[in-house]
Amino acid sequence: MPEVTIPAHKTGDFLVDYEEKVFPDVQAEPGEKALVTFHTVAFEGSIGLVNLLQATRLKKKGFDTSILLYGPGVTLGLQRGFPK
Repeated sequence: MPEVTIPAHKTGDFLVDYEEKVFPDVQAEPGEKALVTFHTVAFEGSIGLVNLLQATRLKKKGFDTSILLYGPGVTLGLQRGFPK
């Protein structure tokens, strides 16, 4: 039977180092654009939510963000309404 030889974590210990940034914080340069494509069916699967969250994140980073609905993704605009 394997044995754990390190001491147990105590109250207040951090399991993750949140201070170290592994990747640089990317911000958009003036005029930079981003395109998010939707190829999903409305009310089906989580990929539509993931795409909306990604578009929101890009917008917060300063990108001029556009959303392209194609294929079954067109139904997102018809059944849920276009974002404002």
